Amino acid sequence: MTSSLSTTEGEQPTNTPSTTEGGEQSPTTPTPVDTTAAAATPAGPCPPPWTLVDGHCYRHVSLGAPADFAAADGQCGLLAAGGRLASLHTARQLEFCWHHPSRPAAQQWVGLELFIIVIPPATEFRNSADGSRPDIAHLEELIEGDPAGWCLSLPADRGAGRLLRTSGLTRLSAAVCERPAG
Repeated sequence: MTSSLSTTEGEQPTNTPSTTEGGEQSPTTPTPVDTTAAAATPAGPCPPPWTLVDGHCYRHVSLGAPADFAAADGQCGLLAAGGRLASLHTARQLEFCWHHPSRPAAQQWVGLELFIIVIPPATEFRNSADGSRPDIAHLEELIEGDPAGWCLSLPADRGAGRLLRTSGLTRLSAAVCERPAG
């Protein structure tokens, strides 16, 4: 004699009586269903509350205490292995930073800082983690704020379409963090 579990989408498994070799139905004993295993397994490559955007996991966070650029980067590292201030490689990633519902109404650090290029002489904002250039059209046109600032942040007014040049020594109470997907 055997029993089988049957389910329909969105329902808990139920026991279905099986039949014996003689064709008679036999009662079954209810089998316990372990729902904790499924709940503990993260869905997709980014566990909650992280959000997958173009192959990277992002999260808006409120910092325990206001932190400068380097300290905020360190706090992102405490949230997850490989965590850091958010690198912005694509326009979609920047859109996530601007528009995600979890974004606080506070100025936030992102992981872009000013790099000085020696030959040819130039300056440009790049991702602090790896020095890569963001592939965001007209990035320089989105930047405003302190001309002496060497880091970028999101404005407190949740305004889309802008990034603020900010001194890396400024202490902010929020950040956008990134961690590896997977």
